Parts: sequence; C-alpha cells; structure tokens
Amino acid sequence: MVEDYSLEKRDLIGFAAVVALSAYVFLPNLGISPMQGTDEGLYAVAARNMVLHDQWLIPGHRILASPGEDWSMFMKMPPLFSWLAGVSMTVFGISAWAARLPAALAAMGTAGAIFWLARREYDLNSAILAGAIYLTIPYVYGGSHSGRQATVDTLFVLLGTLFVAATWYGFQQDYRRGRILAGVLGGLLLLTKGLGAGVYAFVVLPVVLYNYNHLLDREFLLGSGIGIGAVVAWLVPLSRRLGWETVWDEIVIYQVVNRVSGNLNVYDGLLPFMKFPYLATAPTYLGQWIFVLPAAVVVSVWYLGDSREVDWFNAFLAWWGAFVFIFFLVTGNHPHYLMPAYVPAAMILGNTLAASLRGVRAAWVAISGGLGFALLLAPRSVSPISLPASRLWGHEPGAGLLFVAVLISVIGVIYTAQRTTFSFDQQYATAIAMSILLVTTLAAPTLITGDPFESRQQFANDVSEEVENGPVYVVIEDGVSQHWRFLTVEFYLDTSVVPERVEAVNDAPPESHVIWFGNGRPGDGSVLVNRTTGNTRMILLEKTSFESSDTTERRERYIGSI
Repeated sequence: MVEDYSLEKRDLIGFAAVVALSAYVFLPNLGISPMQGTDEGLYAVAARNMVLHDQWLIPGHRILASPGEDWSMFMKMPPLFSWLAGVSMTVFGISAWAARLPAALAAMGTAGAIFWLARREYDLNSAILAGAIYLTIPYVYGGSHSGRQATVDTLFVLLGTLFVAATWYGFQQDYRRGRILAGVLGGLLLLTKGLGAGVYAFVVLPVVLYNYNHLLDREFLLGSGIGIGAVVAWLVPLSRRLGWETVWDEIVIYQVVNRVSGNLNVYDGLLPFMKFPYLATAPTYLGQWIFVLPAAVVVSVWYLGDSREVDWFNAFLAWWGAFVFIFFLVTGNHPHYLMPAYVPAAMILGNTLAASLRGVRAAWVAISGGLGFALLLAPRSVSPISLPASRLWGHEPGAGLLFVAVLISVIGVIYTAQRTTFSFDQQYATAIAMSILLVTTLAAPTLITGDPFESRQQFANDVSEEVENGPVYVVIEDGVSQHWRFLTVEFYLDTSVVPERVEAVNDAPPESHVIWFGNGRPGDGSVLVNRTTGNTRMILLEKTSFESSDTTERRERYIGSI
C-alpha cells in the first residue's frame, strides 16, 4: 500500500481521465432507449409514483394493484435507489433520463472508486488502467442492470465496493475512520438490497475474523449504530403502516427463504444444482478479459509483491471475486448477480497490465498470452473458432476487425515495453493513451431498442394523446402471465392519465377509457389505440365499448380473477 497517500497533479489528471471515460460510456443518450420491461419498469414506476402520489415510505405501482386496492406495494427491494430516482425526477422532471441518472452516476462512481483503491494499493498507472478495464467489461457497459438502466445494481456495487474498502482499511490497516465508514455503508447496503447485501458481508468475513478485536471498537460501534439507525428509521414507520408480519414476509421470506429453498425462476444451468448458465455465458460477460484473468490472478498474488511472496491484498481481491462467482453459481438465477465480482477483476487486470509496462516479464506473459487466446476465442473476435455471444443485452460495439486491431495494438505496446525501458512519464502517457483506446473502441455507449420496448412506449404516448385527463381503467385478460412487463406503459403515460384497476369501472362516467392487455379483443366497439407487443395486444377502448353486451360475461370474469 502507498503510505501517506495524497493526490498530486498527475493523480488528478488520471482520475479526471477515468471519470471522463466513464461519462462517455454511461451518459450519452441516456434517455433515448425506451424504458425496459421487468426490473427497470419496477424501479422507475415506483420512483415516479413517489413523485406523483407522495408514496415515499412504501413504493408501489398502480397498474399491478389487486382488486379493491389503489396500488400494489413494491417490497422486492428496499427503497434507497427508488428514493434517489424519485429525487432525480423531482429535480429534472419525469423522464427515462432522470430515472436512469442515479444508476449512471453510481456506475461512474464505481470506476472512480476503483481508481482510488488501486492508487492506494498499487500505483498511478495501475489505477488508470484498472478504471478503464472496468469500463470495457461487456456486462458493465452493455448488460442488463448496467449504468444505462434505472435499476438498483450499480448503486449496490458502488456501496459494496466502498464497504469492502472501508472494512479492509479499518480492520486490516487499523484506520479508525474506515471502521466508522464500514458500519455506515453496511446500513446503506441494507437499504439498497436488503439481506441480499449479505454477499459483501461474506466477502469481508475473513478480514473481520482475523482482526476480530476491532469489532468492539468505539469507531465501528458508532458507524454500525448510524447504519442500523438508518434502516430502523425506515422499518419502524413501514411496520406501523403494514404490520411486522407483512414486512417479514416481503423482506425475509421473499429474499432469503425462497432463495434457499430454490423457489426461484430456473434457467438451464450446466450442472443440475445451477439455476443459470453462468459458466456458458461468462465469456460474453467478461469479454476478452476472461482469457487474461486466470493468469493475471496468479501473477498478481505471487509475483507482483515487494518480496515476491504472497501479496495479501491481491489474494483478498482474488477471494472477493471467486466467492461472488461461486456463491451465485450455486444460488443465483440472473446474470447481474455477478456484477460485484467485476470490481476485483478490473483491479487485478489493471495492476498486471501496468506491471507489463514496467517490464515485469511474468505480467507480460499473462497479458499477451491471455489476449492471444482472446483473439482466437473471444465472442467478438473474427476467428472461426471464437465462442458465440449470448445473453448480453444491446450490441457489441467494436467487434470484428476493430476488436482484433485493438488487442494486437495492446500486445505490441507491452512487447515494446519489454524490449526497451519505459521511463515513468512514458508509462504514464502510455497508460492514459491505452485507456482511451480501449474504452472508446470496445465500450461505446450501448442503446437497447426495438420491440417490445418501443411498442409499449408508443402505446403509452398514443393513450396520453387520446385521453386528455382523468383515469384510465386497466384490464388484464386471463392467461396473460408476467403482466408486470406492462409497467413501462404506466411510466410513459402522461401525468394526468392515472391508471386504475377494472373493479372501479362500474362507477366511472360513460366517457371513461379502458386499457386492455390480452391475447384477444374485447368486443366489437370502437378501438381508439391498438398495438401488439410480443404475443399480447394492448388496446384502448371507450367504456361503452368495453361494456357492450357481448363482453359483459368476460368483463365480470376478469373482475373476479385479477
């Protein structure tokens, strides 16, 4: 670790370069892509309703409400991200850009945190390259739940990274303020992802156990008290409103018991106990770096320490990444669960790449050999034996010949560093130039477009134009599963168009409107807006059309089943 670390001019330039590159990846055209279904709709609509309906304590949705209720509470995750998105939409207005801004800033903050941590533990060039490598991991810049979507996971990774760093310095390096920050950040992690934050507790467990004497220190108790106090300040009024039993069922039973018991969506894993094919999709998620990482771990742990013995910080990074991967290999069922592992991977890779510029032969072998395999096997290579890409949202910018040219350029630069001695200034300039080259060619801003997302946005816009004011009544046909995918329709509706559930339609005035989600068509009346998304039709009708005689029986059946 660099002792008495303080920022110098070169540090500020390097940090500014990493921040500028992360802004390039996450901010351009942030609001252009239509709001995605599933989780982005859940978080963004919950935040929107905080602003419009003052639902700050208990986030919720109106389009998913059960019969007899005005809204459906959203307790899948604690509300910290939705609060931030709600504040953003309060300041900047309700839009996809404002909803996604907290996630984008959190992703940028993670790149900055990687720079800071690598600068303390390694050197300036390692810090610059680690931040850039993080931005070029395909899942970081182009996967679902990345910094270009209004979801909780980039905030979770940022807070988790800071929590791990604070715990390392507070317990392992005896830094008092680190112990305070560790307690506070632990509370914020609970407010971000509930008991799912436990993955970071397991990551730091070896450090805490080895330095258990700090657990009762005043600083750690103070920080833990602040963190727990923040959680309690939310749970107490929540429990008074809903009851402790409901809170227990929604937070503990849903997040823990269902996961342990296996009551989750299961995809085709390679082995029977796996709920998702992580092994098959890892080359897509890590891209070219998966071919470099194994050798880089070995080099960083055993060859880059001051005395050529085990480097315990790098060993801790290896534990961090390996634990996350193995833990979710057994328990996870979504690709974004692996996002916490990309931080230590980027730091190890950045340190190894910087060492190759210093002329360290073992680092040169690890980097050049791994990138050589990437030229043959990476999903973005033009090699006839490259692996197929799968399960990564968006496109892969820079694939093909450009991808090959960039990797060959990196290999050429570090080969030159082996043949000649680079001065520090040359290493510094090379690190910045290489970072710019990697990010601008391999991690261009990703836009996720196309049906069904655009159809849902257009349908909502058409409804808002047709209905000037007042509520619309939502009907979901029997057999239409996963109707939460239509939350994006609620997000894009004009603020004066309030969705209500169908059971209230009987008391509505004749000029009211009904939105129909279904596979068929509800009667022969006047259809104002008709659009198809996937296998499901979205139709806007007048109430009189919906209540026509040939649909009465069906309408009553829907009222009883929704």
